[in-house]
Amino acid sequence: MKQTRTKLARLILGAVLLVSSGYALLGYEEHASASTPAIVISPQETVITNSPTEVVMQAPIGSMIEIFEGQEMLMAKSVAGYSVIKIALPQLSYGVHMLTAKVQLGNEGYDFALPPIVVHQSEVFTIEDVSTIAFALPEHQDWDMNGDNEFVPKDEIGYLLSKIEPIAAVNPIYDLSVVQTATTATYATLTFSQPVGAESVSLLRKSGSDDAFITVASLSVNEATYIVNGLTPSTSYQFKLKVVGGMNAGESNIVSVATAAAPVIPPVQPVAEPYQALHFDGSGDYVEIPHNTAYNSSSFTIEAWVKPEAYIWKAAFVSKYQEQNQSSFTLRLNDGLYDKINFQVSDGNELDSSAVLNLNTWYHIAALYEDTTRTIKLYINGVLNKVQPNVAYQKNTSPITIGVDFLDTANSNHAARYFKGQIGEVRFWTVARTETQIQTDMYNHAGTQNHSDLAGYWTFNVGANDESGNGRHGTIRGNPATIK
Repeated sequence: MKQTRTKLARLILGAVLLVSSGYALLGYEEHASASTPAIVISPQETVITNSPTEVVMQAPIGSMIEIFEGQEMLMAKSVAGYSVIKIALPQLSYGVHMLTAKVQLGNEGYDFALPPIVVHQSEVFTIEDVSTIAFALPEHQDWDMNGDNEFVPKDEIGYLLSKIEPIAAVNPIYDLSVVQTATTATYATLTFSQPVGAESVSLLRKSGSDDAFITVASLSVNEATYIVNGLTPSTSYQFKLKVVGGMNAGESNIVSVATAAAPVIPPVQPVAEPYQALHFDGSGDYVEIPHNTAYNSSSFTIEAWVKPEAYIWKAAFVSKYQEQNQSSFTLRLNDGLYDKINFQVSDGNELDSSAVLNLNTWYHIAALYEDTTRTIKLYINGVLNKVQPNVAYQKNTSPITIGVDFLDTANSNHAARYFKGQIGEVRFWTVARTETQIQTDMYNHAGTQNHSDLAGYWTFNVGANDESGNGRHGTIRGNPATIK
């Protein structure tokens, strides 16, 4: 930038000196004679801060003076009884104004180019301003801008260049990288340097079939990692960031990723002995577990074996969302075709599985919330299926229910959403479990388990007793059958 500015300064200065020399050789350095109208600009300073200025002219008595900017006449005045006249100009807008004076005396007319007038909020110029003013200097050799009472083109140009506002260096993000998860084909993680002073950050994406990049997300200006969801398996993508404002304004480098084939949910054997399950008929059968402060843990994991027998709208496996304005976590069938898993931690903060559930098939489901990253994750049969970052978790004092959602027994206008099928081995952990931990324990069907992070474990071996050792027993409602 410094080299570019220096070259531009030399170019402008050279052009002005060349034109100035030509004027001197032709004898135009002298003012016009007293019989010819002569132009004087007042004030001597060409930079004004939007305050009124005036043109002072020496002109023959009886002449008419008109001041133009382009084709627009700004002011006109006749000379009567005196030869020096002041013509006040109207309020000028911000910018550089190139004015012309037209003097009409009888049938004769004269045109004079006035020095440019620069109206700025402060004495700060752009390079374009300097160029406009510099090339007008040779025509106005009485124009002293630097205040040394002399007209020296080199010094005047130097003064103009000293008024150019420094341009801050802008370095667009160059280290954008992308990593596709090893366990799913529907999302990828982008990492990059956090932009400095940015006003906005957008993520642009282009797939193999797209002609151009499209904006797919608005990112926080304070983050350096972003998880992009909703990718299509077996598809090539390109990503880049667009930053507005700040030190990293502009577009980042482009990164590419090719998603893997759609994940295949590994088959599992039905729960072996001593595993037991309850069969819920979809009409009044459920288990109720009283609220406990352990269930409001900042991070948590819910696990359950489920075997749906019917696709029912928002039918819940495990839920703490029982009444209006008291939302919390719920693990259930989704909206739409009701054939996917929906995991919600508060109103609007949820995800749907990418996998479709088959009826009359056992699935191990694990859903968790990580408080430090504000992220929810869904695992099916020990394999990560979906991730949603930047979500808020809402806590409440409602009971946990198994086999029903939105119970709200105090309001008859709200219909509970009952599950039809089998549910077994429901666990509630007060931590966000790792994939390895989930895979290790999903086949652990021990009747009693004592873990410091296990807040509740309902196997249905003996009613709805808690087998975690914490004594947080539930109550069976309706008449669900026990299935061995």
